[in-house]
Amino acid sequence: MHTKQSVALILLILLFVAPLLFGTGAVTVDSFVFKGLADDKVGSGGNTRPDGVQDAHFILTLKLSSPAQIRSLKLQLTDKQGNLLDAYYQSKEYGYAWILGVYQGRQMLNPIPTNNLGVQIGTVTYDLYANDSGVFQQGATFRLDIETSQGNVQTTVTIGDENKSAEPIPTPQKVYSQANIERVLFRGFDADKVGSWAGTEPDGTRDAHFTALLQLPPSTEIQSMTLLHADARGNSLGSFWESRDYGSAWILGTYVEGRFLNPTPGSSHGRYSGDVVIELYAQDNGAFQKNEYFVLDIIADKARLRSHFILLDPVASPPRASAQPSTPSQPSITSLRWAGHDADKVGYWDQVTADGNRDGHFVLTLSLPPNSTIDYLSLHLSDRAGNRYGSFWYTDSTYSWVLGAFMRGNLLNPYRQTPLARSLSGTVMLDLYAADDGSLVPGSYYLMDVSINGKVYTASTAI
Repeated sequence: MHTKQSVALILLILLFVAPLLFGTGAVTVDSFVFKGLADDKVGSGGNTRPDGVQDAHFILTLKLSSPAQIRSLKLQLTDKQGNLLDAYYQSKEYGYAWILGVYQGRQMLNPIPTNNLGVQIGTVTYDLYANDSGVFQQGATFRLDIETSQGNVQTTVTIGDENKSAEPIPTPQKVYSQANIERVLFRGFDADKVGSWAGTEPDGTRDAHFTALLQLPPSTEIQSMTLLHADARGNSLGSFWESRDYGSAWILGTYVEGRFLNPTPGSSHGRYSGDVVIELYAQDNGAFQKNEYFVLDIIADKARLRSHFILLDPVASPPRASAQPSTPSQPSITSLRWAGHDADKVGYWDQVTADGNRDGHFVLTLSLPPNSTIDYLSLHLSDRAGNRYGSFWYTDSTYSWVLGAFMRGNLLNPYRQTPLARSLSGTVMLDLYAADDGSLVPGSYYLMDVSINGKVYTASTAI
């Protein structure tokens, strides 16, 4: 009796755990492109090392709606009718066939024959390499079979069509006929961007941070922005912050994609179209209290806009420190939160400069004893239970995607060095940026490892 109950319990656990481990969503091929005979990554037969012959290079992009194990890839020559011919390459059991080398960034995923290329989620890109046996000719067609834990999919490519296949599908730009403030969000006191009055430099105190989401007609010039402390009816209570004429008022620091728009009074904030995200920073003069109202006015060349009243939420608004916190005796992670795709700081793989795509932004706050050293930081995709998946970013390792670490706007790891920073103490806040490999999607879970003074501390967050 007990044995039957145990078996039933195990089956019940597997019923619920299996979807968490491998998901129940779909795997689709986003693109499969032949890039030519360009690199030498593998040899003939089962040789995993370069042999002096340039390989056929393919790029495969998959979309996975939930975590899935990629088990194997098989590339096979076909005739014009799609019938399989003898020449083929595969990622597993390549002792019996020619090897298909599978790379993600600079890392080879199958240096030994394996039926597991890792668990992935979101948009995933692989570089595939096959030794040139003479079959990669103009007009030749190849079929790629993809085996996953969520089922098998196929795709084909014909050499000579790669330019047409590789053309990106343009993302349609939303065109608005009139300007509109979609919403304004209060983010809390999470950064130090400006000073008091006309001070454009950080002064050591955290500013009130708002995010304005705008919808603008083509080539709309933003001329000025004003944040007003108001009553419930929108009447001014006296305090205001200006982005343009801050010689006579407190400055409203204005940023778009990390670029400071108003470093001098009178600066035009530029022309924009479609959906625009603006980050606003105001020095705390004491007005940013719970249950207080604020109004955002925007003057553009095509409209004058006024936001709905911004009430500082009595629950979500973080309190300001009323006194200097005591110095901790042990390191700890105070908080880790997701800030959104709000800036472009780093690029693909190990690129520590902007690449034109908005990165995932996390904000990490630490409490450190005197003379603390941060050795490194790493970010890992996980499930809710803390099991780690294939996507990861490091501040130091050149064999992973870069995790750009910023303190007060300064990049700490331009050379991927270890340690990341020395001689720190008290409250330390870091802005961390990760180029999106497709896994930074709502509902995903992440783990942050922080090595401090040789000991690793871990925090988790969801986006």
